[in-house]
Amino acid sequence: MAAKGWLLGYADIEIEAPAERVFAVLTDFAGYARWNPFTPRIDGEARVGAALRIHVRMGPLSLVERGTLMTLEPGRLLHWHVFPMPRLLAWGDRRQRVEALGPGRCRYSSEDRLHGALAPLVAPSFRSVVSRGFAAAGAGLKRHVEGQPG
Repeated sequence: MAAKGWLLGYADIEIEAPAERVFAVLTDFAGYARWNPFTPRIDGEARVGAALRIHVRMGPLSLVERGTLMTLEPGRLLHWHVFPMPRLLAWGDRRQRVEALGPGRCRYSSEDRLHGALAPLVAPSFRSVVSRGFAAAGAGLKRHVEGQPG
């Protein structure tokens, strides 16, 4: 179930690969540069409670957001909070899901919701660039995973 908050971005895509393989790529933070044009780098470990430094390209802007890995459900859900500014002003809730659709096929979705006092002002301004970034990341993930040997 998605968290409440202001929708900042959403995308989903079907991938011709097992959910476990897709999830392994999602949790290989060191490998993001190989497939993810929107988030080309994440510094940190794929473990609950880990501090993350998330490098994001939002159009012409490159940002580094600090975050915390909140949930890791192997093969299904990777979820972190990001703190682009003091928490009372705004914080993000990013969820990447992988859903098995059958043997060798899955759906990948990515959703980001913004919370805090500035969320109603900030979310509409960034919604299109974040959604485009999520779509590009999903397409890159699909190309990367489908190009791997089975």
